[in-house]
Amino acid sequence: MHLTNPKAILSWTAIIALGLRPDAPVAIVYAIIIGCLLISLLINQGYAILFSSAPMIAGYRRIRRRAEACLAAFFAFASFKLLTSQL
Repeated sequence: MHLTNPKAILSWTAIIALGLRPDAPVAIVYAIIIGCLLISLLINQGYAILFSSAPMIAGYRRIRRRAEACLAAFFAFASFKLLTSQL
């Protein structure tokens, strides 16, 4: 999902462009790529483990209807604002 997000791609490209000098060895480029990969894997696996735990599942089941109602209201409001805005 992160690969299809242009903001994420441009942000990381800008960060790497600022930190990586033109005369940097190829090993540094590989270290940055592997480092970004490891950070992404660790964070996303951490989210998967955290949000699949029994307490989180029980908590979500408790608030599911209210959370979905709030999101529905937000998206309805955002849709209304888009429909009524002038171009």
